[in-house]
Amino acid sequence: AGPRDWERSRRIKELTRGWYAKATEQEWVDDNEVGERVLLFVSEVEAKEWEGGGATLAATDGSVETNTGRMGAGYVFSDLNSHHHEPGNFEVGGEPASLRAEAAALVALLEEVPTDEELVVLIDSLGLLQIIRNWTRFDFSPHREVQEHLDVIEQVMARLWERTVKTTLVKVKSHSGIPLNELADEQAQVPEEGTAPVRFLPPEEEELIRVGEEQMGAKQVRLEIERRVRGIKWEELKTQETVTAKTLFTEGRGQQYFHRARTRLSHKCKRRMLQVLGGVFPCNMWRKRINVCEHEACVLCGKRDTYSHRVCSCSQMHDAITAGHDVAWKSLYELMIKHLPDNVNHWFDTTLSKVPMRDVVCQLGNAGKYKPDGVVESPHNQIIYLLEFTRTTDLWENSLDRASIRKRYKEGYKLMIEALRRARPGWKVHLVTFVLGDRGFFDEERWEANWKLLKLPEKEIKHFATLAVQLAHEVADDILQAYNGAVAAQNARTE
Repeated sequence: AGPRDWERSRRIKELTRGWYAKATEQEWVDDNEVGERVLLFVSEVEAKEWEGGGATLAATDGSVETNTGRMGAGYVFSDLNSHHHEPGNFEVGGEPASLRAEAAALVALLEEVPTDEELVVLIDSLGLLQIIRNWTRFDFSPHREVQEHLDVIEQVMARLWERTVKTTLVKVKSHSGIPLNELADEQAQVPEEGTAPVRFLPPEEEELIRVGEEQMGAKQVRLEIERRVRGIKWEELKTQETVTAKTLFTEGRGQQYFHRARTRLSHKCKRRMLQVLGGVFPCNMWRKRINVCEHEACVLCGKRDTYSHRVCSCSQMHDAITAGHDVAWKSLYELMIKHLPDNVNHWFDTTLSKVPMRDVVCQLGNAGKYKPDGVVESPHNQIIYLLEFTRTTDLWENSLDRASIRKRYKEGYKLMIEALRRARPGWKVHLVTFVLGDRGFFDEERWEANWKLLKLPEKEIKHFATLAVQLAHEVADDILQAYNGAVAAQNARTE
């Protein structure tokens, strides 16, 4: 966990320490009791023993849509309560996880009910109840699987501590016929787009939104940033007047694969991905725009410093950029060849003159010195495929097309194609180019056509495309790490 997470942990300890000070003994009365005002029943057997009495009875629940990553949360109240409260439903922001949605629902409920009103809450999340119990111990430390949700867990503890009368949290079995729990399950469904607020965004996303609103001036920046990495109704956002929206929300650029890829990234990589897609990556161009930097030049090469410059074109980062290309392509190539037909031959990153096609090698001439990223030979279909992979900026709408055209008309490829056609009369020779943007975007139509041309199983392209988006951001992180190291080394030399 980062320093910010551990600082939250210390604050939670401070919040919960008061329970021990007020308790009759300085330790647990039993395993079900937290302090003197909050009771937890964390098993089905124990739950049978609770009594609501005259307390307000409520239930909470959370949900996650696996295909979109959107989360919903809701809470309901019993009709028999003496106090009237309205049910609640909202969308939950942040990293998709049932724990986050369940915790958000409990926080919202505790905000709704006055602190001096006794409360009994039915919860079907054993994990959340165990966390509440564990996190009130003096030896508390956050487990790795919940570190990303500390911002919500902290609010749960704070709201419980604010309550001045007894609060009972009861574990119930989901979908077991308990009417109030079933109602909570229905109330927690992810709301339709635009019908409910998005709450509990992580602090870093809130900060990006704040900066984005100041910098980009768009009314729907909050919606834009929250949706951008989820692939939900992108067409509604294309009307935005920001450069980011106009270029990144063009149809057919691989947006449908972003959510699946995002779940595979590290927390650090996801945060940087959000900065890039939100148009607030802290390069010198952006820093100058918000008046925290006097110039927008790259400190290493002097050219305009942008995210794309750092990860794709800075002359001082040539080795790191090349390494990023090689790492990404090797992983994609290995996945691709698993699905090639059995009767084809293939060679990875091999100089054409060293490809073991004897009848061809002797006729290559100058073309033999070139090295494509891959060669696939299909004797049955009499086709040779030259594979090429390239990384480029994808900020502008025509960036991917321009990169593809540059490869197609590059002198080396023209020579190889002509030489192969002379050496194998009657055979077809195809140049198959995969262009991947530095933000993870690509031309879906072109990639699908390439996939079909290689006669690969149609259903497998989704795995290939998802891996490509993931690799785009992982290798970018590696290059940025090398860039920061080079800047630090240069600064050390000038001091």
